[in-house]
Amino acid sequence: MGCDGSIISKNPSGKSDWILTSAYCCGWSNGKAVTIGSQNKLTNTLAQFTLSSIRIIHHPDWWEGFVVGHDICLLEIPNLSDSQPDECDNCWSPVCLPSKHVESGRFCYVAGWGTTSYHRKAYEELQDVGINILSREQCIATAYRPREIKDSDFCAGVPDLNNDGITDGGKRSRNYNFGGPLVCQEGSTAVQYGVVSWGQRNKPVVYAKLAGPVTEWIYEQMNAE
Repeated sequence: MGCDGSIISKNPSGKSDWILTSAYCCGWSNGKAVTIGSQNKLTNTLAQFTLSSIRIIHHPDWWEGFVVGHDICLLEIPNLSDSQPDECDNCWSPVCLPSKHVESGRFCYVAGWGTTSYHRKAYEELQDVGINILSREQCIATAYRPREIKDSDFCAGVPDLNNDGITDGGKRSRNYNFGGPLVCQEGSTAVQYGVVSWGQRNKPVVYAKLAGPVTEWIYEQMNAE
């Protein structure tokens, strides 16, 4: 299964770097292949390169097969600056993690290789789609039952252009986007607020929330090596 993820570190030579993705994507075996710098699934470039993960770390509150939230996983990988080919000239960069959760109503982006509508096949080119952040109350009122949306989750979907109170059909992060980053622009800085977790047809997508305790947990794991 192919999944998406984000680079969340740029460490000095000799020190491991880290990929953030969903726990669903990680499974339970080490040695996951991680490709950096690719823009097209069918075309390899001299700049892109592939590494094997050193270890995987699931969030301790995630349980496989249950809707319990905390769908977060870290992949420790060899140092990217040491591993990249000479042709990789700024072919990758890390995203920043949040200090607080994003406000409802914000317009942000999801990036990845997945579909942007329910019936499409996954794209060959790297995609991004604009989405709006929903409050938990909006998500429950228009799409999901309260027990399905945990405190560690949040919802987002495409803008409600017809003002019917629910995100419109069409472009969205869908299947094969698992693990992809939800990113908002904060001035000149790209900040990742969520990880694509799950969703249902014609409903907003559910994301694992990063702000607060989860971000603290991520930093603890990265600094514990």
